[in-house]
Amino acid sequence: LLEEVLPLAEKQYKVSSKPAERAISGLSMGGGETLYTGLRHLDKFAWIGAMSSATQLAGKPDEVFASLSEKDNARIKLLWIAVGKSDFLLKNNQGFVEWLKSKKIEHKYVETEGAHTWLVWRRYLTDFLSQVNW
Repeated sequence: LLEEVLPLAEKQYKVSSKPAERAISGLSMGGGETLYTGLRHLDKFAWIGAMSSATQLAGKPDEVFASLSEKDNARIKLLWIAVGKSDFLLKNNQGFVEWLKSKKIEHKYVETEGAHTWLVWRRYLTDFLSQVNW
């Protein structure tokens, strides 16, 4: 993502290099990748939207995000996490949110009706993007 996709987007389009003007979002495994990439590269992304995320994609949060701390709240414009109450990844997302709370990382967590489906994610994408304001 950082070595191929982002450089290509920067070459093809007018893309800001300022973190406050960049968002990253994904769903399911892409939601896990969003958390992994976004929270480890706050120098590149300040808006992070994760939907029905595979939160254990890269390992345990304490190991994967060892350097993340309460001080990073100043760099995060929005960390938005959403999951459906019938999603098979609900417990993983709840656990990740509890971990964020234990580290005092500011975030917005949303649980809605629904499962691991496009109908849910389509609504989430609209909700997340409506909160991104650069």
